[in-house]
Amino acid sequence: MAFVCAWGLAWAQLASADDARALLNNYSMTTSLFFEGGVTDYSGFRNNYSIAPRGVGVRYTERNGMISGTIAAVIVMAASVVSSVGTVKSTREFDSGGYRYSETTYYSQAEQDERRERAANAGGAQASAAIGSPTQSFDLQLFSRNMGGNATGFMAKLMVFSFLQSERSRLDVGLIFGKVSTATDRDFKSLLTHASTAGIALRYNVALGPVLTYAEFDANWFGIQKPATDVTSGNALAHDVRNLPWHVGASTAVFHRLFVDVAVTTPRLFSG
Repeated sequence: MAFVCAWGLAWAQLASADDARALLNNYSMTTSLFFEGGVTDYSGFRNNYSIAPRGVGVRYTERNGMISGTIAAVIVMAASVVSSVGTVKSTREFDSGGYRYSETTYYSQAEQDERRERAANAGGAQASAAIGSPTQSFDLQLFSRNMGGNATGFMAKLMVFSFLQSERSRLDVGLIFGKVSTATDRDFKSLLTHASTAGIALRYNVALGPVLTYAEFDANWFGIQKPATDVTSGNALAHDVRNLPWHVGASTAVFHRLFVDVAVTTPRLFSG
């Protein structure tokens, strides 16, 4: 189990001293330093080695900000364009005279132009709504060995959709992706890990007084695949990490400007 802590300054007013609903519903943007210690979601060995790498770096988070809104708008526009690219209108198969035929009907050039125009208009409206949606958030962690840690890489989360919304709670659903590598020494061995993440993040948020609490599950696509075999070279042991991490944490704003986030993480639900 890992311990995570982040602290830093907010570039926009986050919340009043006694109400964390602003962290959940309003615009905010923060930059902070973070520290992670213990058995994190990017560490672990099968060959009787358990390591506790230190993750140290810079973190940027925002709610209803330009980065998350822009990325969401680009995704919406791309989806609209892709949906209008096809030239096949319909296909059907039929039997006649003892033979089986396949008939394909194509859109005319005028119909293709009309479909693209409709898709562009609809995509533009949806993109504008996506940019202004208050349900979005973006979280980026940049790991650095130069700051005292032994991990390098990045972890990013883009929350796009919200469900089960109320004034004090919300279920955020979005994408998570990243690559983190660690290097730790133990028993005169160099223990190396490489963790790839790509999947869906589900986070349930509840505002309790001045504290915003959350529980999150990262459905990592790589976590359901079989990891590669450990590689040994000299005194170095390289390990391919495939985890499905869970997080429980709390955030708050002190004096309206100081952002603090503390959480615990387990690589898998029953991994301890």
